[in-house]
Amino acid sequence: MGLHLFRQRTKQLLSSEEGLLGHLRRLPQEEVVEVTAHLDALLPPVGVLIPLPGAEGVAEQLGAWRGLPVVRASGVDALTGSADAALVTTQLSDGVAELDLCLRAAHSGVRVRAVAALVERTGAGGRSRLELQGTEVLPVLEVADTPEGLLFERRDTRTHGLH
Repeated sequence: MGLHLFRQRTKQLLSSEEGLLGHLRRLPQEEVVEVTAHLDALLPPVGVLIPLPGAEGVAEQLGAWRGLPVVRASGVDALTGSADAALVTTQLSDGVAELDLCLRAAHSGVRVRAVAALVERTGAGGRSRLELQGTEVLPVLEVADTPEGLLFERRDTRTHGLH
């Protein structure tokens, strides 16, 4: 199973940031399944999933597939132990909300190994901010801010070469 529906719908919405964000927060079930299958193949072994607001559906589906608990962001401070976790976010931009949640989890003894993003805004600096903390960033799709608006990223953001 690929990302055909999710990619196609995302491409249609790149001209409207509000429309794109709204869609990411309310994915139809068939797109949830596509995205979850993709993330299931990418995510390292973890003991808990923590969705940011809007990403609960994907996190719950992934948790059901992997047999993992899903703890809402509001409940992170109550976590205890030394489990590894993954955050799930709809859109990674500057990474401030994700970094804040990583730090809150660390305060409870939980290490966030990865941030799974439905869409990463590659020019916004979130990846750098998180990777400096030792957290892997796993985007489903990458988009770039250009003078023409949002477009699918054409650069290989991991090696800084071209696709």
